[in-house]
Formats: sequence, C-alpha cells, structure tokens
Amino acid sequence: MVAAKVAFVLWLGLAISACTKAGPAVSQRLEPGSSPSPATEKPKKPLSEIDLSKIGHMAPKGRVQDKDYNDLEVVDQLIANGKDSIPYLISKLDDETVIHQPLADFWPELTIGDVALFILSDFSRDSTWKKETIPGTSWQELFGTKVNTDKPAWEYYYDQIGKHGRRWVKTNWQKIWTTYKDRIVWDEQERCFKVV
Repeated sequence: MVAAKVAFVLWLGLAISACTKAGPAVSQRLEPGSSPSPATEKPKKPLSEIDLSKIGHMAPKGRVQDKDYNDLEVVDQLIANGKDSIPYLISKLDDETVIHQPLADFWPELTIGDVALFILSDFSRDSTWKKETIPGTSWQELFGTKVNTDKPAWEYYYDQIGKHGRRWVKTNWQKIWTTYKDRIVWDEQERCFKVV
C-alpha cells in the first residue's frame, strides 16, 4: 500500500512538472479588442499578391465582410491590410478582365473592376446595410442617379457603367479617398471602414 502511494506521488510530481514545462495552453481566451497570437492568426498577404478573381461566390444577402453570410479569404486578406486596401481596390476599378466563374447570383458577367467596386461599397457601409460610413460612396451619390428598386441591381449598375465608364468611377473614388484618407479607420464592431 505504501509503495502504491509513493508511486502515485512520484507520478503526480512528474505530471505537474511536464505540464509546467509545456508552457501555456494552446487555446486562449481573448479579451475584447485583443488579437490572437501570431501562432493562431493567418499570415497577412501583401496586397500585390491578392487576386480579386479568386474571391469566390458572394452571398446575395449581407456585405462581403459579414461572416454570417460570407467567409471569403480574399476579403479577410484585404481587411488584414487595413485601409491600405482602399487605394489598392481603387486601382482595380477600371480593370475590365472578365471573371469566368459565377460570383454573384443573377449577375450576367463580372469583371475585376466590378468586384473591386462591390468590395469598396460594402467596406463603406455599416452593419445595418443601409448607411454609408464614408461620404459619397453609396451608388446613388457616386453615380448621381436614384436607384430604381423596381429594376435588378445589375441592370442599374450596367446602365451607370455604360453612361459614365469605369475610369470615371475610379476617378471619383480616388477623390473620395484623397478627401478622407487621413480620417478613415476600421471599425471592428461595425466591420467597416468609417470616417472619424
């Protein structure tokens, strides 16, 4: 009986010693506003390596950054790059490269420039999906024409692109960026960029 107790005490001592040498537990509880440790977060990809054509299917409901509807690696990488992703997306607005895979329900054809505009529009809209957080970025403000809710979004969009051209859209977004770039921050609670 004594030998069994001694063996148990020795085993317990070794087990405790092994646990303290192993370091902290692998799973961590994060406090609000804190970040996961580098071991658990994905490495940030440089903007030059982000390929918008690889975004994948965008859900018809929600913003591209809404995890309840979309889990898109491309969007996560853009967010990881902070507000530097905005001029990167602006640089793509006149890219007419057609993406040959279905990305959005009911849209007949999408280009890299279209995807860049969709992301910019979603990145500058609050979590209610109704209010722009960067002035001038709603399609109504950007194109200067009221959105006709009786028509499909793609019809309105292609009418405006046909009327104004992609370079015009790029120029206007560049003006917005130039005006507000020093005041734009990422709001994690709303999951969007906003002007402060």
